[in-house]
Amino acid sequence: MAEVASGAVSAVLGIIRNEALLLGDVQGDVQFIKEEMESINSFLMHLARMDCNNCIDLYLYRGNPDIHLAKGGF
Repeated sequence: MAEVASGAVSAVLGIIRNEALLLGDVQGDVQFIKEEMESINSFLMHLARMDCNNCIDLYLYRGNPDIHLAKGGF
């Protein structure tokens, strides 16, 4: 009876050990994904600021006839 209990406990400990290893690997993956998402978010925020600035500049340029006249355009 003790041998059966010991074998069962050993099996459960092995499963727990494997799960702990898997969870340890997952934690590293989650950290990597988090850092990648932060990087992508930063890039998109930068791109949005640049795009907004370009749109505003373009609007001001096209909407102000004085700019065109000063450069000899129409």
